[in-house]
Amino acid sequence: MNKRHHGINGKIATEKQESLPKKQRLHFVLLRILLFLACVAVSIGIWLTVHYAEYLKSEGDGTVPSASFVMSDTCISL
Repeated sequence: MNKRHHGINGKIATEKQESLPKKQRLHFVLLRILLFLACVAVSIGIWLTVHYAEYLKSEGDGTVPSASFVMSDTCISL
């Protein structure tokens, strides 16, 4: 009886070993796709930010105070 029980456990272990590389491969592919999509999203975000800043700059009279100018002006008034 022990031999029969051991044979069933051996068969289950073999099936698990065969499915494990398939799962690892699937997870690896999904991770790469997720990282690619994250890189695309970051790139689009940077592109939108740059073009929005250019839009704001061209919308007014062409002069937009920089952050350092605003900070130094605020510090002088204090």
